[in-house]
Amino acid sequence: MANNIFSPKSLTKQNGAYHMDGERVVLLSISAIGTLKEDIESNIGKERLKGFLIRHGKELGSNDARKALTMNFSTVQESIQHGTVMHTLKGHARVETTYLKIEKKDDEPKFSIHMEGNWLHSYEAEEYVNRYGLANEPICNTLVGYASGYLSVISNQQVIVKEITCEAKGDACCHWVAKSIDLCDEDTIKNELKYYKEDTIIAELGYTYEKLLEERNNLTRATNIYSHLTEEIFKGNNLQSIAEVVCEATGTPITIDDVKFRSFAYAGLSPDEYAEVNVTFTTYLENYRKEHPSFLSIKKIVTATHTRLLAPIFIGKKVSGYCSFIYIDSTTKISDIDFMILERISLACSIYLLNEKNCFEATERMKGYFLDNILSGKITSKKDILQRGNFINLDLTQSYYIIFISYQSMEEKLSNELVFHEAFMETIAEFLKRNKLNVLFSQRTNGGVLLVPTSILTKTIEFFSREVLQFLSRMHPLYRFRTGISMAGTSIEQACKHYDEAKTALHMTTERNDILSFESLGVVGMLINQNNEEAVKQMSRYTLGKLYDNPTCSKNKELLRTLYVYLENGGNLEQTSDELCLSVSGLRYRLQKIKSLLGQDLSHPYVNYQLFLSLQALIITGELSIMD
Repeated sequence: MANNIFSPKSLTKQNGAYHMDGERVVLLSISAIGTLKEDIESNIGKERLKGFLIRHGKELGSNDARKALTMNFSTVQESIQHGTVMHTLKGHARVETTYLKIEKKDDEPKFSIHMEGNWLHSYEAEEYVNRYGLANEPICNTLVGYASGYLSVISNQQVIVKEITCEAKGDACCHWVAKSIDLCDEDTIKNELKYYKEDTIIAELGYTYEKLLEERNNLTRATNIYSHLTEEIFKGNNLQSIAEVVCEATGTPITIDDVKFRSFAYAGLSPDEYAEVNVTFTTYLENYRKEHPSFLSIKKIVTATHTRLLAPIFIGKKVSGYCSFIYIDSTTKISDIDFMILERISLACSIYLLNEKNCFEATERMKGYFLDNILSGKITSKKDILQRGNFINLDLTQSYYIIFISYQSMEEKLSNELVFHEAFMETIAEFLKRNKLNVLFSQRTNGGVLLVPTSILTKTIEFFSREVLQFLSRMHPLYRFRTGISMAGTSIEQACKHYDEAKTALHMTTERNDILSFESLGVVGMLINQNNEEAVKQMSRYTLGKLYDNPTCSKNKELLRTLYVYLENGGNLEQTSDELCLSVSGLRYRLQKIKSLLGQDLSHPYVNYQLFLSLQALIITGELSIMD
C-alpha cells in the first residue's frame, strides 16, 4: 500500500502520446497557461476567472481522488497523502502537510476534515510574478480548486480551501487551510462557496449574452433619449422642454437646478410636491453640505421624504448646476440605466447652458464695445447710436444715468487680480440677467461702468446702485465696492460728459459714503466739470496753506484726512474720533496742530466751507488721496 502511495505508475510515451496512471496527458509551459488565463480574464473578468480556475482545479483533484478510492488504501490518511503526492508529481507545487485532523461519526458516510499545509514553488505564483510582478492577494486558484476537489471526494462532502499567504505576494510560501463545510464559519461559506458553483460554459456564455443584451438595450435607450434632448436644443427649446421630454421617456420626475439649487425647470411633480421635495433637500444640505461643498460626480442622496439621484452639470471645469431624478417611493430600485440616462441629461444640459452662456457673453461683449464707443465719442452721429441701440432692443432716446463701480481688496495681497476681475464682470452680468435688465455694461481697470435707462428703475438710481453693491458684496465678501453716479442724461450724445461726472463722484466716495452722486457734489463738481481744473487746484492749495506743503508726507496726510473727516461730520468730535479710531483727546491735539498750520479758526462756518471745498476739489482731480 505504501508503494501505491509514493509510486504511482510512471509517465510513459507511446506513438508520441504521454500517459500517466492509464490516462493520456499533455505537457504545457506555464507561460502558455498564463496567456490562456489572461485571454479568459479579458472576456469574463477577474472574479469570474477566479471561479473558473477553482472549478477547473476542482475537476482535476476530483478525478485523481476517484482513482485513489479504487486503490484500496488502508486508511483515510493514506488516501489524503496520495493526493499530496499526485499534486506534486503533476508539477503544480511541492506539497507539505503541516496539520491534519479527521473526525467521523459511525452512522454517517461522510467525515469532517481540517487540514493545513504549504505549497512551495507554485507554478501559478511563479507565472504571475514573471508576467505581472508581485500580486496584491493570493492567486493560486487552480491549486485551491485541486485540493478542494480531491478532499471533497475523499471526505464525501464539500471541502473549502483558502490560500492565506502566497509566493506571488512575496511571502515565503503559499500557506493554505482546508476545512469541510460543516467546520466553516458563515463568513467563509458566504465569501468562498460562490466560486465552487458548477456553472457550465454554456451557462457562462448565456449569462454574458444576457448582460450584453441588457447593456445594449440600456445604451440604445439612453442614446435615444440623448438624441431627443439634442433635438430639443437644436430647436431652440429651453430646459423646461428638456425636463418634460426626459420625464415622458423615463416616467421619473426630474429637476434641473443652478448651483444654489434654485430651479431652472422640473417635470413630473406638482408645484406642492416640488415645494415639499425642495424643503426636504434644503434641510439635507444644511446638515451635510459643509462636508460636501459641491457634488462633482453622480451621487445617490436619501432624504426624509425622497431619494435623489443627482448629477453635476459642468461648463468647462466648473459646476454650473445639477440635474436630479426624484424617487418619492423609497422602495424604488435605482437601476444602472438611470445612472446612464442622467449622465447624458447632464451633458445635454451642459450643452444648453454653454450655448446660453456664449450667446449672453457675446451679447454683453457687443454691448460693452458699443458703450465704449459711445463714451469715447467714436460714434458721433445720434442716428447711428439710436440705430445700433435698436439692434439690442435698447431705446436710447430716453433719459439715463451713468454709474461707475470700482472694487478694492480688503486683503493686502491678491492671489490673482485678473481672475477676480473676470469674476467681478460675471457677477455684474449675473445680477443683470437675474433681474432681466437690459443695460449697457463695460469693464474698466478695477471696475466697470453701466449706462442705466431710467425706464428700468423702480425707485431711485441710488437704490438701484445699492442693490448692485449688496449683490457684489454677498458674492465677494473680501472686496469693498464703491459707486459714482452721474447726473441724469437726456441726450445720448452727452454720455461722455456724464461719464466724467460718474468718475468725479467715484473719486469722492469714502468708506462711509460708498455711493455718491455727482449732483450731491454741488459747486465743486460743477467747477471741475467746467474745465477750471488748474485754477481750482491752485486756489485749493492756497487755501490749505502750510498744511498742504508736503501732502505725501505721512504726518501731513494724516492731518489732511483728520481735517476732511472732521469737516465731513460737521465738526462733531465723537463721530470724527469714531471714524478715525482715535481718542477725543488725540483728535483735539490734531485739530490744534491743524489750526496752527492753517492760521485759521475752525469754528468759523465760512472757513470750514472753504477748507472742505478745497479738499474735495483736490480729491476729485486726483491730486490728493487721503482715504487709502
